[in-house]
Amino acid sequence: MPKGLPVLLFFLTVLVACQKEAPPAKQASKPPVPAAPALNDTGSKLPAFDKLYVQASPSVVDVRAFQPVQRPGNPREQSRASSLGSGFVLDQAGLVLTCASVVEDAARIELQLHNGRLVPASVYGVDPLSDLALLRIDPAVCPPALSPATPGKLRQGDWVAAFGYPFGLSHSITAGMVSAIRSPQAMGTPFGRILTDAAINPGYNGGPLLDLQGHVVGINLVPPASASLGLALPWADVAHRIQAMMEGKSLPRPWLGLACHPVDVDLARASGLASSEGALITAVAPNSPAAEAGLKKKDIVLGIAGQPVEDPQALIDAMKHLAPGQVVTLRFWRDRRERTLQLTICAQ
Repeated sequence: MPKGLPVLLFFLTVLVACQKEAPPAKQASKPPVPAAPALNDTGSKLPAFDKLYVQASPSVVDVRAFQPVQRPGNPREQSRASSLGSGFVLDQAGLVLTCASVVEDAARIELQLHNGRLVPASVYGVDPLSDLALLRIDPAVCPPALSPATPGKLRQGDWVAAFGYPFGLSHSITAGMVSAIRSPQAMGTPFGRILTDAAINPGYNGGPLLDLQGHVVGINLVPPASASLGLALPWADVAHRIQAMMEGKSLPRPWLGLACHPVDVDLARASGLASSEGALITAVAPNSPAAEAGLKKKDIVLGIAGQPVEDPQALIDAMKHLAPGQVVTLRFWRDRRERTLQLTICAQ
């Protein structure tokens, strides 16, 4: 054996031993990995809307309002379904919420339950301001009631599901997220709006908009044909009015204190108006919002709260969207020129 080999082997043995005894190098700490979203039964990261459908659909009803019709040569009055919408059970005592416009002037109202059964219904309360109505059915056949969500919990980006009977056909569900939540101040109306990309089709109006726990966050409104998003009335904005209807209490109505008459062509020409549009004030109630704001007899109302007033009926329709305590701008014609003033809507 060469003389230098034992020494070389000795140094190699010591080197290997030192490498075994050396502490491991300290690794840089890594940020914690966020937990993965919970999966549903199918392994998908999307919410399990099938379970929500099974849970909530028995509480949603198809609302059919029949209007009286008289045919020429037939003295007997008949009725036909002229408006269709949806609704949902609010109370096991047989109270069902829907849109007032669905059952307006109905001679007969019929609800189709989730199991296909048809039951008669009657109007229990109406709130024209919010366009909501409470119907009553026999408690013995009443489906389970839905519960409202906790106010203030709904956020942009939350998942929601809309329930209803589109086009008067079978029960359906659509889903999407909350795109925006608009306050009454932002909308310039007594109540705000929920905007969602969940499809809300004709026939959905009056049906519930639910969160993933099956709680009511809004009431579906059918948007204009040009709208690309679904609309819903926020539950939190109308809860107090719904509760008043359930308790049989009278709801305050917006009041101006005006009596009006249509504007004819001769009056428009004599007043210097370019057209015969507007509502001629024929009387102003003492101590009314109109009187306190300075409106006078013979003034002509042209618009209120951003809405044009073509005639007295248009003024009445515009008032339906105003709430007591709301401050609005009113446009009117006096002494051959247009003027504006602000007034506070009162309750009647």
